[in-house]
Amino acid sequence: MARRLRALNPDLPAVFMSGYAGEASVHGNGLRPEDIRLMKPVTRKALLDALETALKPVLERSH
Repeated sequence: MARRLRALNPDLPAVFMSGYAGEASVHGNGLRPEDIRLMKPVTRKALLDALETALKPVLERSH
C-alpha cells in the first residue's frame, strides 16, 4: 500500500503496524528508514504519538 500511494505522492508519510517483527524489514514494501514501525499490540498513546510524528512535517508545510 505504501509503495502504491507513494507512486501518487512521493512525500507521503507512513506508519507501519504489524504483529510480525519480520514484516517491518521486508524489502519492496514501500517503507523508508524514516517511516514509523509499530508492533502490535499498540497502545492508544503509542498510535497517537506515531501519527502526530508522521503528520507533523505535513502540517507544518501547510501553514
